[in-house]
Amino acid sequence: MPTNGKQVCLSATCFSAVVFLFSAEDKCEEICDCTYVEVNRNKYIISVGWDRKINMFYDSTDNFYHLQKPQAHWQDDLSLGHKEDILCIAQCPPTLLATSSYDGEIIVWNMISGRIRHKFHTPVLTSSVYTKTSQAVEASVTQVLFLKTRVMKYESAASSLISNGPQGYVHFWSLFSEDPLVASFTPSREKSMISSIAVTADDSYLYAADKDGNVYVHDIKEYALQDPEQETPKYVNHWRAHINLILSLEVIDEDNILLSCSVDHTVRLWSLAGEYIGTFGQAEPWDIFTPASWKHPMVPYEILIDPQSMPTHPVLEGESPGLQITDKDENIQDTANCHPRFSQVISEGMEEEINKQFSTEASSRRLKHERSKLLNRLASHRKPNTYHTINYYEIDSFPGNSKKPDLSILGTDIFSAHYQAVAEP
Repeated sequence: MPTNGKQVCLSATCFSAVVFLFSAEDKCEEICDCTYVEVNRNKYIISVGWDRKINMFYDSTDNFYHLQKPQAHWQDDLSLGHKEDILCIAQCPPTLLATSSYDGEIIVWNMISGRIRHKFHTPVLTSSVYTKTSQAVEASVTQVLFLKTRVMKYESAASSLISNGPQGYVHFWSLFSEDPLVASFTPSREKSMISSIAVTADDSYLYAADKDGNVYVHDIKEYALQDPEQETPKYVNHWRAHINLILSLEVIDEDNILLSCSVDHTVRLWSLAGEYIGTFGQAEPWDIFTPASWKHPMVPYEILIDPQSMPTHPVLEGESPGLQITDKDENIQDTANCHPRFSQVISEGMEEEINKQFSTEASSRRLKHERSKLLNRLASHRKPNTYHTINYYEIDSFPGNSKKPDLSILGTDIFSAHYQAVAEP
């Protein structure tokens, strides 16, 4: 298993001990990403980083505990490769390799010949909000991945490469089309930067994580297959997995689970539907095959109390009063939107009668509610029944009759007699 970090060496580890130690160069250059590939029965560990080169290390089990230098660099890598730091690498068997850099450039390589097959430049929206400095920072591409089921369909115009990009966009690229950028959309509702992306093995669902710790799920099975797409893919689900930027997502299809890690120092496990299984290091054990041991329907406590987890509403933001009754035109429009198959039918006589009955300023909240109900009555294709023709009147105040009844015709006052009998010892 290859591992890397903010260091100049790359380690390949097994369950027993450290097997190999690789060094990219004598310089102190950070390694940003690595992957493991097999080409013509040869196995390699490939790393990329601040040295702006693709470093390939031959994986051999003949010698243990030794320091290994990278293989000779490709000619295209030296002369036509990245001009900025390489941030990400992804491979697609049998021969394709993709790398992305800090300036937004994506290069697709042929690992057998070492030649460049495609170069993509991530678009940056021009806006007065972004300065030249912020545009340079926003242009970086930190995640690329292949849609492997589509890559196998050679000469297909369907998108087969996905990358994140500036201003919260996710881009779909075609390897066999004149116009490589097939589709773009922003998964995050807040237009936050997408920090990590992952897909299921059949390339049906896209999982995108943003810098606020949210995970968004979209159905991309029929998305960006031929012509450029203007719409967004079908939304499936979203939830908040961490309270800070998510560094990596990994879909484990065999067990139908999703692994996430964040800069908030937590690693968590989820079902593909977003059910919370648990956090690594928690006191209570879990079993991925026993849903009863999962934390679901609970959520991580730090997410529950985080201010960004609070729902957004105009009342909470102080933009509108808490009790606000819309006027009749807004009520009519809302009813029409909620019931598109019905038309709004209100006769002039009915509206006049309702306005007459509810014109007083001292009307209670219930009266306003009754007015709204009458105004928003749906159309009926039959004649109004008896119930609909009954006039409705509200009794605002009824003092009642508190006068003592005249019981002289009975010959005695039963009330006085009763209290007198009770008072006697």
